[in-house]
Amino acid sequence: MTQAYFRALRCQDEDGRGLLGLLIALFIIVVFFAVAIPLLRSGTGETVLDENLRSLVSQVNAILLDGSGIGANVTGTASASVDPVISPSLSSSLEQFLLEEAADDHTTYKNPYGKAGSNTAIVNTDVSDLPAETAAPAVLITKSETYAYDKLAAMPPEAMREQLAGTLIVYVSADETDVKFFFVTKEGHVSKASFHLTTS
Repeated sequence: MTQAYFRALRCQDEDGRGLLGLLIALFIIVVFFAVAIPLLRSGTGETVLDENLRSLVSQVNAILLDGSGIGANVTGTASASVDPVISPSLSSSLEQFLLEEAADDHTTYKNPYGKAGSNTAIVNTDVSDLPAETAAPAVLITKSETYAYDKLAAMPPEAMREQLAGTLIVYVSADETDVKFFFVTKEGHVSKASFHLTTS
């Protein structure tokens, strides 16, 4: 009888260690996913922004080379050159084009970090501060020096995170001869990927 009792205790002990090992393995898997999922989401958002940036530059370059009023030379991933004919308002033309594309469901740019309602907004402004209702739009077209690539790169990321995280920025120079395309990361930094379009 004592042998049977000790045998029963040994089986329970082995089962207990097996259950404990299973719980430890499950805990490790849960911790792994808790760490990995936010990292993957962050990478996914930046990937979406990079693809949107390249798509926007390609679309704008195609329109400008198509004879809709402006010739362009893009530096970044593509390059083309034609005779420049400056339109009255490049920033307004870009805004109108993007709004028409969104209305026709051809291309809708979406800010992966923006709030619902403003995350698909296309904002064209020359003011230095965005209104709260348009914070973190999908696309910001601006001539304001505040949003120039170099000025934003010099700003602390905390200052841009809430207002511009995930925004594609199209900075148009005051004389409309230069256009710079870039985006703001989730952390509030300007993107390493940027494109420069010139009309000369």
